[in-house]
Amino acid sequence: MQLKILRIILLTGLFLMPPVIYAQNDPVESPDSLLALRGGTTGMERAMADLSIAQYYFQKDDDSLMHYVALLEEHIAEDYNARIDAFIRKYKGYKAYRDLDVERSMEFTREAMVLFRQVLDFKEMGWISMRLGTNYYRLGDFVPATEHYLQGLAFFEQVDHQRGIGTAYNNLGRVSYEAGDSDKARKYFATSLEIFEEAGHNKPALKTYNNLGLLLMEEGQTRESLRHLFMAAEGFKKDNDLRRLALVYGNIANGYDQLQSMDSAMLFSRKALALSTQQQDEMGMVPGLINLGYFLRLEQRYDSSLACFDRALEMAKEKKLSAYEEQVYLELSDLFADMEDYQSAYRYHILRDSVNNVIRDEKSQRRIDEMLFSYNQRSRDNELLKLREDQEIQARLNLILLLTIILTFVVVIILITGYRRNRHQKQLLEQKNILLEEINNRLEESENELKVRNNEQSKLFSIVAHDLRNPISAVSGFAELIGEKYDELDDETRKEYIEQISLGAFRTLSLLENLLLWARSQMDLVKVKKEDSSVKELVDTCTQHMMSAVEKKNLILTFDIREDFTLHVDREMIKAVLRNLIANAIKFSFPGREIIISTFIDGTDHCIAIKDHGTGISPEVKASFSSNGFITSTEGTAKETGSGLGLMISKDYTERNGGTLKVESDPGKGSVFTICFPV
Repeated sequence: MQLKILRIILLTGLFLMPPVIYAQNDPVESPDSLLALRGGTTGMERAMADLSIAQYYFQKDDDSLMHYVALLEEHIAEDYNARIDAFIRKYKGYKAYRDLDVERSMEFTREAMVLFRQVLDFKEMGWISMRLGTNYYRLGDFVPATEHYLQGLAFFEQVDHQRGIGTAYNNLGRVSYEAGDSDKARKYFATSLEIFEEAGHNKPALKTYNNLGLLLMEEGQTRESLRHLFMAAEGFKKDNDLRRLALVYGNIANGYDQLQSMDSAMLFSRKALALSTQQQDEMGMVPGLINLGYFLRLEQRYDSSLACFDRALEMAKEKKLSAYEEQVYLELSDLFADMEDYQSAYRYHILRDSVNNVIRDEKSQRRIDEMLFSYNQRSRDNELLKLREDQEIQARLNLILLLTIILTFVVVIILITGYRRNRHQKQLLEQKNILLEEINNRLEESENELKVRNNEQSKLFSIVAHDLRNPISAVSGFAELIGEKYDELDDETRKEYIEQISLGAFRTLSLLENLLLWARSQMDLVKVKKEDSSVKELVDTCTQHMMSAVEKKNLILTFDIREDFTLHVDREMIKAVLRNLIANAIKFSFPGREIIISTFIDGTDHCIAIKDHGTGISPEVKASFSSNGFITSTEGTAKETGSGLGLMISKDYTERNGGTLKVESDPGKGSVFTICFPV
């Protein structure tokens, strides 16, 4: 039972509430004030007034809309205007869509897109993209529908049109929902609602509430679904949008049916059908009759149920709504099965299969026709542009024939002005194209950079995992030896094993500390808090925990630091820098050699230098360091391991404090790391 209800919900969402909110983008004055303004105008001023009135009636009154469209056609027959012509074709495309003539809707809408591109109206180009996407959506062709919705989103974002952006996300959510990707649909709907609420657009948000309600109902969250549907219904009722209110009532009825509350389901089903009948909205009456017939069948009121299905079938055939016709045959098959008239049930089941085959054939033919249409579209667009140019030339020729020789000079001036304007528009279009190309290039560069960073991070995590495994394995191994052979080992051996455990734990702790610092840095969780800090105190703090490593390698640690030498830096960050640089000096120094930590002033900079006499740095590592790339660590002179994180953190923290980190190194002779900060 719930499977059939869900199918009714999907059909309702597909044919009654298309995903696009294709309404007038900006507030329009009342028709009375516009008619008053129109009364005192002539020529192009009157044409613009008629265009404003048509915008008012758009999606409110189809008859009034088409009346003013006819007036606009008369205007441009006398004085052609590409922008007005674009709106004429936009409104004709909408009317064809309402009349279920998708092919003519496509044709008019594509022509409107060509003209809006000509006048560089990006906002209208966005709405036209929404209409094209909705036509494909109605045909069940979700891939081109998604492409047009994304194209419209790009147009809206270019002019920061929030209502359009919210609409695009709502449409993307709807097409994702129909394609079976509920998670993506939920994200798109949430983004749409957030944009609408922040921009104060309450009316367009109502459709998103309905769509989200359908999604929740499909997932079995019926009560939460009803909460969203009632919010949509309240809004449509307040705006007196009875056509969409009927749709929402139908969805609410299906929700109550899932809750097995048949009285409420029947009540809202009757309300939905009554509203659609009142509005003479046959697109709403068909699913309303199907739903009501379904509920009457559940109550075993078979005669009334049959009457609803017969009327729905008649209207579906009249309007050539194959999907609804298939649904009615399915319901009739179930109805006669309940009445134990299995012969009739089987007959309607066969009819349903035949309609289903016709639908599949129609979809296949439609895809073939669309491919041919797309193939010929460029030549048709060129022909359309040529036709517009011919109309402009003909209008000018008619005007020239009526003018005297005295007005010839004026005509020449007008032609020159028009040429310059067209050239300026062409230049603007070229600039827009260049801008779009630059944006695409930047996106490609960002994508490549992201790939490089992802590869570096993957490599880093691999090294960290390897370097963590070694000391942890050493700690585990020596601890196991002590535990198993404690009584067999002498004190010297035990002491040696314990030192190895301590060393492994220290290395693991150091690596984890560096990994934590690096992660916080990558997530921008590090906040710089500068204060005057004594360098001697910082160095003493960092080296006191490293003396055992110094003594083990028999190194000489020499300090050349002035007592009054200070830096204005973040103490903890610079301690991390010094700790890593000194640890590296110890790691790569040859036993018995000297490490010198000194301070000096270079112009206006206070500097700290850490010099060792060790292995030095290879040219490859030095190049990676200079280019902010990933640094691959090498073994120390006593086989110490590392991840390369220390140098990366040191450079990052130094630069965050306004300083610089430089390295001088000769392989086999040692390295000097110098950090400098402005006073």
